[in-house]
Amino acid sequence: MAGKITINELSASLIQYLKNLIKEEVASSGGGSGGGGGTVTASPVKYLKSSISLKYGTSSITIPTSFNFNASKDLLMVFKNSTYLEEDYDYTINSSGTTINMMSSNGWFASEDAPDCLFNLIVFKNVAKG
Repeated sequence: MAGKITINELSASLIQYLKNLIKEEVASSGGGSGGGGGTVTASPVKYLKSSISLKYGTSSITIPTSFNFNASKDLLMVFKNSTYLEEDYDYTINSSGTTINMMSSNGWFASEDAPDCLFNLIVFKNVAKG
């Protein structure tokens, strides 16, 4: 696992990170102080979330079509039983942006007897990646 960050621990820093992204976007668009003088109204950050319960032996998760996920414009966060998973370490996203694939065989489950795992997916729409 990439870390033991829970959703609750991540929330404050994530909120601050998103606020900073919005400020940077407004400033780079000419809406901040010292900019080109244009007025830019930053729209609120939109996020979508979904919970999926998986059984042992599952090695991929279908990203809900309702997310309309765009890997180049959106930020996807994946949590397994409230533990944050790191992209390209714990999982990858296929080229079409429709599936999350596990990096190692049965790495998401301790054993065949393990209880189902709850995966929480959160997508932040139109977030500039840095």
